[in-house]
Amino acid sequence: MARRKPQDPEVSLFPFLSVLAAVMGTLILIIAGMSQIALARPRQGVDLEAFAPGKKNPIFVECRKKGLLIHPDDPMKGKAIEVSRGELEDIGSPWHTLRARLALDDSHYLMLLVRPDGVGTFNDARESVSGTNIEVGYEPLFGDGDIRFRKKEALP
Repeated sequence: MARRKPQDPEVSLFPFLSVLAAVMGTLILIIAGMSQIALARPRQGVDLEAFAPGKKNPIFVECRKKGLLIHPDDPMKGKAIEVSRGELEDIGSPWHTLRARLALDDSHYLMLLVRPDGVGTFNDARESVSGTNIEVGYEPLFGDGDIRFRKKEALP
């Protein structure tokens, strides 16, 4: 009688693949949880670039439901000035003074930070500077709470 030849052992990748799938599933769960936490409590932050002569620098104005919040030239120092939505067209208001200053100043531009409930105020503010030579930028802000201004890290 002929004997059968013993077969060579086969390598199975099933245990490796099951471990890999388990690790991927765990990482996806962690990432999803962290993103849900970040969306639930958004942190409002604006990066400030270092002052550079010859480059335009922003004047930050926050658009809220009740009006504008004008931040100082250096937002990390000083206190912001509140202007109600009804005062936007008043000649003696801080908003009118800022518009007059920016119309004559080529080294600054207006950066509007728009809250979700401040879209109407944003439209009023943008309309009040239309037809002037004031450059305007805007950035949406999500959630509410105070804005944290932080200096942007310089690249080496």
